[in-house]
Amino acid sequence: MVVKKTNKEFEVVEKKENEILQINSKNDDKLLIYDKKLVQNVIDQKFDKKYKKLLMLVLDVTESEDATDTDSELVLMKIEEFKILIMNNYIKFVNQNTINKYLRKIMVLEERINLNRIKGMGGR
Repeated sequence: MVVKKTNKEFEVVEKKENEILQINSKNDDKLLIYDKKLVQNVIDQKFDKKYKKLLMLVLDVTESEDATDTDSELVLMKIEEFKILIMNNYIKFVNQNTINKYLRKIMVLEERINLNRIKGMGGR
């Protein structure tokens, strides 16, 4: 399948026999990746980068004594957006086991936020 990058994510343009991942750089250069393993590696790196950002947000909210329920809600919304992105975009390039692995990692973040919110209610 041929894809194009829109809004920093991927979109299927047309299907072909081989899966092709197209990545655009900041200076409008395009990179086409034909190898499935390399596509998997690129998607893994993109996931890891986004996951680390979310992890930092979760840690900021759960470790801060000044964090509010609104902060927790905002992080949960970002986590939900990331899950939707994975289900809509990444699934086109990686197998279901990989998707499940991604979602399990994200569930840990959600649980951490929710546990923190429950603890916060008990202290009020």
